[in-house]
Amino acid sequence: MKRIVTISLFLFLLISSHASADFQGFLDDVDFAVKVDYVAFNSDMENHRDVSNTIMLGLEGYYEFMDNLFAGVGIGYSKFGGERDFSGVPVYAKITFVPIEANIKYSKEVGRDIHIAESINAEFGVGAMYSLINEEYDNGQSLANNLLGGQIFAELKLIGEVVNGGRFTVGFTGKYQLTEQFKPWGPDFTYGNWRIGTYMGYMFE
Repeated sequence: MKRIVTISLFLFLLISSHASADFQGFLDDVDFAVKVDYVAFNSDMENHRDVSNTIMLGLEGYYEFMDNLFAGVGIGYSKFGGERDFSGVPVYAKITFVPIEANIKYSKEVGRDIHIAESINAEFGVGAMYSLINEEYDNGQSLANNLLGGQIFAELKLIGEVVNGGRFTVGFTGKYQLTEQFKPWGPDFTYGNWRIGTYMGYMFE
């Protein structure tokens, strides 16, 4: 998995550096969004932390480097609680999960000139992820770790009419994410998760 993540990040940085050579032209093709996701963790997380879901807030930005192809970065933040077992004694944990993503996606128009939007796009993507994780326990101990991972996702984006040289967007997204194993005291597990969510954004043109 580390090799896949490294190659994905290299390709993303190569594309981004090429796009940034002309900042004004770069800005003309940028799409920013604020996201809210419902996150459901995999069975590993449920078994070892007694946690199955949380809410995540996020920001993301994409640049169209070729027709219908976008490269972008995103960051999410969630803080939630769970329990783990210390030698038969349940201990409560405050968990902070911050995934940082580098993605590439393909966007295709699937509808146009409807009542609620000028166009509708279906989008599909893949990417690499580096996550910051911190667990603080009510017995005074804490544990931090950084995990590599990756994700696949699909989105449905509604694009509005031109306003002040750009377009407002609203979208709905679904994502599946895998991570390396988290290595705490006790059995290893992952922070793999499913996400569904929505976002609002603005596309510069």
